[in-house]
Amino acid sequence: MTAEVYIAGSRTAADWSAFRKTLAPGDGPHLWKNAFECYFHERLSLRYLEPIGTLQENGTFQGEGFSIVTIQCTLIEFLESTVQGISYRYRRRGDPPLGPHEYSDSGDLFNSFLTKRKPFSSGVTLEDEHGVVHMLAVSAVENAELLLAMRGIVGGVDI
Repeated sequence: MTAEVYIAGSRTAADWSAFRKTLAPGDGPHLWKNAFECYFHERLSLRYLEPIGTLQENGTFQGEGFSIVTIQCTLIEFLESTVQGISYRYRRRGDPPLGPHEYSDSGDLFNSFLTKRKPFSSGVTLEDEHGVVHMLAVSAVENAELLLAMRGIVGGVDI
């Protein structure tokens, strides 16, 4: 990743590289809180939650539910890859094999998220790619009413 890539609002990969050198296990909680708020939460808000909110607020009921679910799918991939500590790498025929902290197919991430992470892990069965999106919507809205409802952005979205 190049240093000029924006990763969380106006913060770049170079900013993160410099900031992460100040973090160490056992350091003061204020540093870790700052890392969470300035990088992780900022990225979640600007790339996922605020766009979902914008679609909901300006919706015309002409298909924005599909766009919202699409954003939620990328959010699921981001959250699970973060938990697992892996990064996506696009592979072409002849490319070197994936490294130990890389993936190139998000299907396993969806499966892991929906079978290991609460509240989705309680009784979710996966049939195929289409079933993943359907089960996510049914499980979260009907059973838990928190389809990634961070900050109340996602309520009962009709899909």
